[in-house]
Amino acid sequence: AVNAEKPMTTRERLAMHVSNPSCASCHNLIDPIGSGLEGFDNIGKYREKVKLRIQLQRDSVTNQPRPQQDIELPLDTKGFIHGIANSNFSTPAELGNILAEDPTCQRCVVKQIFRYAVGRHEKEADQPQLDAQSGSGPAAGWCRHTVGRLRNRDSPGQSAGNFGFGLVRHCR
Repeated sequence: AVNAEKPMTTRERLAMHVSNPSCASCHNLIDPIGSGLEGFDNIGKYREKVKLRIQLQRDSVTNQPRPQQDIELPLDTKGFIHGIANSNFSTPAELGNILAEDPTCQRCVVKQIFRYAVGRHEKEADQPQLDAQSGSGPAAGWCRHTVGRLRNRDSPGQSAGNFGFGLVRHCR
């Protein structure tokens, strides 16, 4: 438990999950990315330190509340993406660049936009269209933002035909 004698950052608290095999299977995947984003609080405000407010127990003799104690700890905002080589990052922009340049991520983004555009999961017949769109990602220069522009929206269950989204370039 976090207390005044042993204050811990979120990274340090989450490291305890890795010792439990049932927790580690997920935490080994998600914690490194989250640690890289810890420079932002729960509403997205930038911070260089984490501020902990510890309410001390009541005095054992008088039963009077003890004053709260505020502690600031430095943040380690280094992260990485499990399964992507050389994916160390320390800013959201670096994370975005790594994801945008990764072919697996590009295929996933195309697939998710397809699912949104046509309102269903892809079928085997859709694969050539998905492959063509995925292949255009790096060549087209899309990086931080991939925006789906929906021109033709099929009804769920119909053939995708030309699901008609363009990968919009966002150049540096």
